[in-house]
Formats: sequence, C-alpha cells, structure tokens
Amino acid sequence: MIQRIQTVYLLALIVCAVCLFFIPISSVSSAGAAVNRVSVLHVNSVKVFENNEAHVTTPVYDLLVVNVAIILLAALTIVLFKKRKLQLMLCRLLMVMIIVLVLLAFRNTDALSADEGGVKAIYQAGAYMVVVSLLFVYLAMRGIKNDEDFIRSSERLR
Repeated sequence: MIQRIQTVYLLALIVCAVCLFFIPISSVSSAGAAVNRVSVLHVNSVKVFENNEAHVTTPVYDLLVVNVAIILLAALTIVLFKKRKLQLMLCRLLMVMIIVLVLLAFRNTDALSADEGGVKAIYQAGAYMVVVSLLFVYLAMRGIKNDEDFIRSSERLR
C-alpha cells in the first residue's frame, strides 16, 4: 500500500516544504534617496539587502518550526500506510498546519511592510508553493479515502 498515489502526493508536499527553505515567500522593497532597501522573507529568516548587499539576516522561528513540523508529519503519514484512519486524521492536521503557515507568512509579510513604511509587499513563488501544498494534502486525503472505501467494499463481498 505504500506505492499508492497518496504517497506521491505526500512526497510532493514534502518537496514543496523543503523548497520553502530556498525560495522566498515575499519581499518588500523601498527606494530611498540614497539607499535601495529590499527585505526578503524566507521560511527561516528575513534577509535585508541594502544597495544589493546583504545587510542583516534575522531568524524567523515561527515559520521555521511550523514548516519542519509539516515535513515530519507528512513523512510520518507516509510511514503509517497500514492505518488509513490515522492517516486521514494526520492529513487533516497537516491541512490545519499549512493554513497556520499561510497565516504566519501573511502576518510576517505585513510586519515587514509596516516596518518599511507601508510599502506594498510582493508575494514570491514560496507563497504559491504553500497553496499548492494544500492541494497536495487534499489529493492525498482523497486517495486515502478511496482506499478506505475500496477496502470496505471488498470486505462486504466476503
């Protein structure tokens, strides 16, 4: 049962979550008279660039903890392929955690925007990867539910 389609979806979720370490979620740029400043939000840090030079890197622990928890929980869900009801419950928990990650990313982006004087934030590819992760969890839940329905119908035939 580990070779089922939900395993592929959960592996894709893990790949998306790992890619968030390398792809920015959002950026806020402000151009002053002498200084061009860009703040880039990653899942583990906020990097501030002034005149195209890395100036300050500030760790972001809330996004980091939630993202690592998503990776670990998705891996655990793959391993528990024999317990479909538990897999469904863990997938629901994964959905909640991804929604929390989205809300934390929006909150941190708004904080960056407020720090720069209300400049509008630009959402990068990382923000969209989080939404795609929600899709992968939903598809994994459908696969698990289809397996559960198939097992129940085959038991009725006995």
